[in-house]
Amino acid sequence: MGSIKHETWTRGNGEKFVILPVEEYRRLEELAEDAGLSRIMKESKKRQAGSPRTSLEQVKRELGLTKKRRKARA
Repeated sequence: MGSIKHETWTRGNGEKFVILPVEEYRRLEELAEDAGLSRIMKESKKRQAGSPRTSLEQVKRELGLTKKRRKARA
């Protein structure tokens, strides 16, 4: 992941804060979103395991999106 440029600030009461440049914050935000989406996909695949599958070709046929094949001329 590399190092993150940051500053740590502490208030008088001991409460700590991390200050990031906007670019670093956006990069971390994107990484967190990617990780969340990855988790959602894994959970979805687990839930759907063993359920019937439909191929892309079958979906195209059902939606009428396939081209009719022409017979080759001799």
